[in-house]
Amino acid sequence: MGDFGLGLNYSPEYLAAPNETFFYPYASYSYSLTEQISLDFSVGLNIAKSDDFFGEDSEYIDYSATASLPLGGVNFGIGIVGTNLDEDACGRDCEARVLLTVSKDL
Repeated sequence: MGDFGLGLNYSPEYLAAPNETFFYPYASYSYSLTEQISLDFSVGLNIAKSDDFFGEDSEYIDYSATASLPLGGVNFGIGIVGTNLDEDACGRDCEARVLLTVSKDL
């Protein structure tokens, strides 16, 4: 079995914009395939007070699915990260992307 999480983030002044309230309810799930390899999934709903804060919308969904593997004290990961924002809101920056990561715990 894996670990399931639910959460809610709140900011009364999102991105330092006065009177821009922001909520972020999210869900996550983590599953260990082996003792070393883990899969992580998340989805969240970005909700702003203004009707057009995210382009023409007041909300959008972001999501990710990643796999990670530690080797020799270095953590390697690969995943996909994306949103459901329209291209009009942020051009190609809104498209889903493959993300490769390398990190080291200190």
